[in-house]
Amino acid sequence: IRQATDQLLNSPQARNVSKLMYLFTDGQPTRRNNAVSAGVEARNENITITAVGIAITVQDALNMITGSSDRVLLVETFSDELLNDIIDDLTTQACPTVEISFTQADVRVNEDNGTVFVCLEKDRPTVLDIELQVTAREQNPSDAISPGDFDADTINITFPSGQNRICVEFNITDDLIAREFTELFEAEFRITSDSRFGVPGQTPMSTVTILDDDEVTTTPMINPDTGTINYVVNENAGDVTVCLMKDLVTAEDFIVTFIAREKTPPDALSPEDFTADQIQVTFLANENMACATFTIIDDTIDEVDESFEISFTVPPDVTPPSTNPMVTIIDDESPSVSFTQQTYSGEEGGVVEVCLMLSTQLDMETSVTLSISNSVTGYDDAENDDYSGVLTVVTFV
Repeated sequence: IRQATDQLLNSPQARNVSKLMYLFTDGQPTRRNNAVSAGVEARNENITITAVGIAITVQDALNMITGSSDRVLLVETFSDELLNDIIDDLTTQACPTVEISFTQADVRVNEDNGTVFVCLEKDRPTVLDIELQVTAREQNPSDAISPGDFDADTINITFPSGQNRICVEFNITDDLIAREFTELFEAEFRITSDSRFGVPGQTPMSTVTILDDDEVTTTPMINPDTGTINYVVNENAGDVTVCLMKDLVTAEDFIVTFIAREKTPPDALSPEDFTADQIQVTFLANENMACATFTIIDDTIDEVDESFEISFTVPPDVTPPSTNPMVTIIDDESPSVSFTQQTYSGEEGGVVEVCLMLSTQLDMETSVTLSISNSVTGYDDAENDDYSGVLTVVTFV
């Protein structure tokens, strides 16, 4: 009686309207004085009480609860079976069964939230508390998995009579795995109280979508020989291997393309110095390193050290490196100059042509200075008397 009184007094719909209470009882309360006091309190709040006596009824108690024998109805002659039918019918018609539903059919949550709340609501107030079981479970084998993605659990809750909304919390696992598919699991509930207390409403199940918020970032591997991301190789090394790292495990493999290309402005040239190429490498889900090997051309030209660049392309949901590594090729040619023959001769009054030869080709003009000495043992040629031109500059192009 007191619960019903509180509900009538506190319900927004019951303001400024007549308030009626129907009491179905056998008139034999366990605590008679409490029942009578509760009836008096309700009537003092302008609530009209009508008592319907069932089975063998003690009428005087009902008279005191309602305040008048005119508000006591007796049904003493019904059989038990008929009486139960009437009770069920009156319960259904006079007190419609409350419907309980999830407030949202779909709930979305970021993986790093740690928890997710699913909420239930009643379509009308209740006089009594309602006991529920709320369960989170896997939806499909390919969706969210417990305990890897969430904690599958069954939680027993009490839906208080004076409360129309209640929420249940389930744990979400932040697994630090990038590039996951959208993952789902289901939440459903079961009423464990008497079935007459409530039934599932229009939304008996809620689907929780876990949004992956892990972003994988790629960076060139630090070369232990240089302590940087750059590489230094001898021209005769034949090839160079460049590696890329990722900071997270991924749910699936993905393709990364290594691109060897000339710098701007050109330094090392392709195909003279290296093979400009695009190499696709599969970055395995559980691996944190992928590598590609590029060919270095060993030419016979004496040249300065040269460099080329390695860049990368990755899928849109993968962060590419912010800096590209450089590969420097160390030239291994050491050119030497020699005469084409040991001795030369010429007629007086003429000229002598002396020829020089380089051991390797040069990639730039190079000048060589020839000096002529008259101190050769056994000869007494004197400059200006017998020949001219002590210094001569020869340019190799």
